[in-house]
Amino acid sequence: MKIGDLVKQHGVSVDTIRFYEKQQLLTPSAGSEGGYRLYSAADGGKAWPLFYGQKVSALACSKFANCYRLKITKASGNAAM
Repeated sequence: MKIGDLVKQHGVSVDTIRFYEKQQLLTPSAGSEGGYRLYSAADGGKAWPLFYGQKVSALACSKFANCYRLKITKASGNAAM
């Protein structure tokens, strides 16, 4: 699915998706010949906590991204980033 489909599915803005891409918390599975970012259903599923958490927590994208990154780091047993 394209970025617009992900926006509709999760009710977030394109800017939100691009922000999480820049933070390396969301990565498209593939690219189209036309240069579009293509996301799989699994990509959307992995990003769901980001989108949902941001909505219910009222945190800015950057603060929520840091919280999410810390959760991933702790879950994987790596040292803090």
